[in-house]
Amino acid sequence: MKKILLSLIFVFVAAMAQAEPAGPFNWSSAYLRETPSKIAAAYVQIENSTNADDALIGASANWAERIELHQIQTDENGVMKMLPIEKISLPKNGVAVLQQGGYHLMIFGIKNKLNVDEKKDINLKFEKAGTVTIPFTVQPLSGNPQAFRDKLMMEHGHHGM
Repeated sequence: MKKILLSLIFVFVAAMAQAEPAGPFNWSSAYLRETPSKIAAAYVQIENSTNADDALIGASANWAERIELHQIQTDENGVMKMLPIEKISLPKNGVAVLQQGGYHLMIFGIKNKLNVDEKKDINLKFEKAGTVTIPFTVQPLSGNPQAFRDKLMMEHGHHGM
């Protein structure tokens, strides 16, 4: 368990150190998890170094049926829920962080198996900047794949799975 955790921390830190340009933005830590199902989540940090606010309003990929913007929210009873949202703000000279437990991309209808270390392009659509393509790296899924699949099916049963 410690080895897995240390490996994940190393990958995260290494990815954070390497910001890449994409249109008017820089991005880092673009990854998604290997999955035994047709559903996955993708994460990335996007830096807006321009002097204009923008917003992520959509995403697509030719290797998936659809991609939705999602956010984990906690209700007044402390229950966490994953909800689709219309956009993720990207303030001028600011950062939008898509991470586990917060904003993320939910990918549905994955057409072929995701392979560890494979790069998968995702087209991110912004209100002002238009569409920017970013390569996301597939990382290994840790834990119990069946439990992960069951959890996704329960959380996203309303999305027509």
